[in-house]
Amino acid sequence: MGKEARVKVIKSRVPKWVICPFCGVKQPFKKERGNWRMVKDINLDKSLLLKVQTIYAKCLNPHCQRNSFALPNGFEKYQRATDRFKQEALSGLICDNSTLPRVAKRFNRIFNTTGSKSTLDRWKRKEADKYDFKQIISKLGFGGILCIDEYKPKRSKTYDLIASDRLTERILYLENLPKIYSPKAKGGIVAKGLVEDFAYKLKDFGLNPFGCIVDLASVYPKQLKKVEPGVIIQFDYFHIVKIVYWYLKNAIKSFRVSLRETDEVAYSDIWKHKWRILKNFDKLSLKEHLILEYLMKRYKATLIEKVLIFKEQVRDIFNLSQTP
Repeated sequence: MGKEARVKVIKSRVPKWVICPFCGVKQPFKKERGNWRMVKDINLDKSLLLKVQTIYAKCLNPHCQRNSFALPNGFEKYQRATDRFKQEALSGLICDNSTLPRVAKRFNRIFNTTGSKSTLDRWKRKEADKYDFKQIISKLGFGGILCIDEYKPKRSKTYDLIASDRLTERILYLENLPKIYSPKAKGGIVAKGLVEDFAYKLKDFGLNPFGCIVDLASVYPKQLKKVEPGVIIQFDYFHIVKIVYWYLKNAIKSFRVSLRETDEVAYSDIWKHKWRILKNFDKLSLKEHLILEYLMKRYKATLIEKVLIFKEQVRDIFNLSQTP
C-alpha cells in the first residue's frame, strides 16, 4: 500500500438498546471500550483503506459469563480485508483456476492493493472446507476425459497418482502412493492394484469418464477397464513421440555408420545436423528450415528423407486428430 492511499472512515452506530449475544438479555447500551483497525479494500483508482471502528458494550447482566461484547459493524473479529476483497481472490483462485502468485500480482496491478500468498491460501482452504469433495468436483465441471499419471515431487520420497481434466487442464484429485511403489520396480503399481483402487475412488466422487489418457504402462488399460469397462483408452502423445524418436535416432545412427567407408562427407554432415533432423518442426528457426531443405535434397530417396517425411506425418496425425 502506498503513502497516497485513500482512507475511508467507517463509524459504528451507537444504539440505545443492545442484546448480549452470550446471555440474550436486552439491556440499555453502556460503552465498555472501543478501538479502530485498518481494513484493506479493492479500488480501481488508488489504494483504499477502511478505518473501521469497533465498539464494545458492557453486559449489565450480573449472571452473564462475559463482561462485554462487540457491537456488529459488518466485519468479523480480526478481519483485515473486506468481503469483496476475499470474493475477488476466491474467484481468481477457484473459478479462474489461477495460482497464488498470479492473484497476488493481479491485486497489485489492477486493484491497487496487496495480498500475501499465505493469506490467499488460507482463504482458499477455508472456502474449500465448506464443501465435501463431491461438491467440489461437481463445481469444477468435469469435461469427460481424464488424464492419469504418476508424479514424484523433487522434495518427496514417494510418488503421487494425479487425475486431471483434459479439457479444462485442472487437477481433480491427487493421492500419495505408499513407499512400496517404484516405477522401476518389477510389476510397478500393478502389483498392489493401486490404479484400480484409485479409479474406484474417482468413480465414488462422481467422475465417470468416457475417455482416459495414460502413459504406455500396461497397468493402466487393464485396471481402468475393470472399473470402467466402456472407457476409451488413449496413450498420451508425449510418450508415443518419445519412443518414436528413440527408434528414429537409432535408425539415423545406423544409416550414418553405414556411410563411414563410402561417403565420409555425408558421415560427418549427418552427425552435425542429427538434432535438427529430429527437432520439432514448430520450434525450428528460419536458418534451420533452410538446412532441412538442403538435407532433403542432399539425401533424397535415403533414410534421412524418409525420417523427415515420417516425422511430419506423425505430427499431422496428432494435430488433426478430432477424437480423444
